[in-house]
Amino acid sequence: MLSHSVKIIALTAGAVCAAIGDFVRTYGGGWVILLLCTPAVWGQSADEEPFVNNLDAAYAVDADPEQTAALSATEDIPEEVRDDLGELEEEATRDEVRQFHQVLEDLLVEFGYDVKTGQLRKINNVAVRRVTVSDAIPGSYKKFLALLVSERIKKNASIRVVQCITCQVKSSTLLDGKMVITSPVTDLSVLQTMSERLGIEYFVDVMLVYHTTHMVLGFEVFKAKNQELVWARTYNSETVKSRYQRLAIDYSQIASARQEDEYQPEYRIMAGFGGGGIPNVSGGDLDSTMLAIQLRSTEKFDRRRTEFGMMLSLYVSMASILSEYPTVEGTGSTETTTEDTAQNSDFVVPAEPQPFTTAIGLFGLYSRNFLPTVESYDAVRQGMHYGVGAVLASGYIAPALKGGWDVFFGRSYVLSLSLTYMTPSKIFLGGETVDTQGGLGGVGVVSYNF
Repeated sequence: MLSHSVKIIALTAGAVCAAIGDFVRTYGGGWVILLLCTPAVWGQSADEEPFVNNLDAAYAVDADPEQTAALSATEDIPEEVRDDLGELEEEATRDEVRQFHQVLEDLLVEFGYDVKTGQLRKINNVAVRRVTVSDAIPGSYKKFLALLVSERIKKNASIRVVQCITCQVKSSTLLDGKMVITSPVTDLSVLQTMSERLGIEYFVDVMLVYHTTHMVLGFEVFKAKNQELVWARTYNSETVKSRYQRLAIDYSQIASARQEDEYQPEYRIMAGFGGGGIPNVSGGDLDSTMLAIQLRSTEKFDRRRTEFGMMLSLYVSMASILSEYPTVEGTGSTETTTEDTAQNSDFVVPAEPQPFTTAIGLFGLYSRNFLPTVESYDAVRQGMHYGVGAVLASGYIAPALKGGWDVFFGRSYVLSLSLTYMTPSKIFLGGETVDTQGGLGGVGVVSYNF
């Protein structure tokens, strides 16, 4: 009984050491595990058989999942500690699967990028013929991997994907007293017959190799008619991120999976400064010449090609900014004389509207961007925008329409040229309404894209 208790304590200590070992391997501090898990700490004598933590060995990075399952089922573990070890097993397996799928997602994302940029644009009527995986990956994963590959092809290109169920069917024949098993995968004549019957022009072979330090995903695309190889590519998890760092693109355009479960909107916020002219209620050219401060906020959709949002513009007239240039005392002035004239009390000067010095333009904005399949910040992009709103000043409001052209330089800067048409309006002047004329104006703004 005492010996059995000692074994239970040793197994429990080994399980704790295994859990601490996983923590140490992740966060450092190797001397802690060395101190806690030495035989001297637990009172193990040199004559006793050293304790072997099979659970830690089974859940190593390069462990075979089938061996791990067999260990959990056959290991002679006392009932008192089996529940605790089961929790450790579940946690270790869950972490390993999550990391595996994250790496596989990165490889599929890069494959989707190549498909989206047109590397398979001359290929159509394609079917996945064969999927090969490493021994450490369960064979049932082949069907799932074929589904993931078909999904990326359909999502990123207008390629017809054919489900060739008969390509996986095996047949047996009796030849010279021997049973011969064949399938379209190994018999090219049968494969060609299947392709002609289903209209398949190209086949895809997929290979997934899993190592303890990295993962490799490979593709081969060949013609069904003569087995000519037309495209081949391998993706290594060690170099996938560096490729996107070299490219001037946003990685979120390619990645289809997000950490969050809910939809994450993508906004464009721009603030800019420029100038131009808009119609004023009165005054001269300086009253219609404006400095413009512009704020623009939109949400992107339709694969970044369409935006909808609001635009706020602040106009300040040049007449309110410019003042008489200062002069030195005693120069630059002339004397003028005026003659007194008799005023006619019967003559009344009509009131005239004063030009506004500041105004605010508020527009609902729709934008359409002319982008390639994947937006690259290394190229100059262009787009156009339309807006409906109003221009407001003190005692004045005029409906307005806006249309313009946008030029995107790199990732941060945008040049916008727009025309604004202000409709005729009315203002209150001396207790009466007075009609104001509308007109056409234009503004150029350089904005910073946040």
